[in-house]
Amino acid sequence: MFLSGGVRFEHSAGTADVDRNSTLPMFGAAFVQDLGRAALKLRVAYGKGIRPAETTIRTTSWMGMRGSEAASNLSPEEQSGVEAGVDLLVGRTLGFHLTRFDQLASGLIQPVAVSSSGAGPGGGGGSGGSGPGGGGGGPNDGGRIAYELQNVGEITNRGWEISGSVGAHGLSVSTAYAIVDSRVRRLADRYTGDLRPGDRMLEVPERTLSATATYARGPWSASVTGSRAFDWVNYDRLALADAVESGDRPPRDLIGAQLRSFWRLYPGVNRLRANLSYELRRALSLVATADNLLDHQFGEPDNVTVLPGRTIAGGLRARF
Repeated sequence: MFLSGGVRFEHSAGTADVDRNSTLPMFGAAFVQDLGRAALKLRVAYGKGIRPAETTIRTTSWMGMRGSEAASNLSPEEQSGVEAGVDLLVGRTLGFHLTRFDQLASGLIQPVAVSSSGAGPGGGGGSGGSGPGGGGGGPNDGGRIAYELQNVGEITNRGWEISGSVGAHGLSVSTAYAIVDSRVRRLADRYTGDLRPGDRMLEVPERTLSATATYARGPWSASVTGSRAFDWVNYDRLALADAVESGDRPPRDLIGAQLRSFWRLYPGVNRLRANLSYELRRALSLVATADNLLDHQFGEPDNVTVLPGRTIAGGLRARF
């Protein structure tokens, strides 16, 4: 039986109207039983962490002063939860891992679209990791769309993680599969965006899957990894851009609950990457990496983002 625990005391400067002092406990327990050549581990853990509100230069470059002024009055992002799992190891050949997690995130900070003619808490807004739309309205709107940082509220993250690996004679194969249900539990009082209790969080895949095959012989090592994220909700940014540029709809129709009509489901795309390395000496290797071998540049996280195409890079890697 193994027990571990600790506590972190944190003071956050630069915040106003919020508690600057935080107590962050963590606790873990594990039971390990040898079964001949195999080992079985049962584990459980609890932890809590925070991240103070921060407004970076990149954020204020498109959000304007509204974002930086509001940031000092935001509560810090906080996450706490438990996880429990089981690990089964058979020598160095086989490994199986199963984890169940249940977490609560509160005070999640996101940029919210607001009308510059009547913006701010009490007006309208929309949420999204990078903002749902932008630009300005048409000739009859009487204003433009701006952004401000707001606390969303409480978000639950529950799910399962399953992974396994098998290897022998220099060849190994590992896989990982995760199921996540991320939903809004409660909205903050001053939140004015488009999310509602019970909604799935935007840009969070419902499932992720990956598999890696690795072969090592002498100084050579090669690996191939395939992955895919499945089924997440995000904005139809093409339709949003068209609505903004056409000027047919005033800003009040492109903020708040009205943004829900621009939600859509994204199925995801397959990703493939490969690595090749040659060990020159014990701590120095030549490395070549190829990313996005299937050359998919569209489809995630939305329908306007263009991702880098097929790329190949090389270099030296040193270990100290």
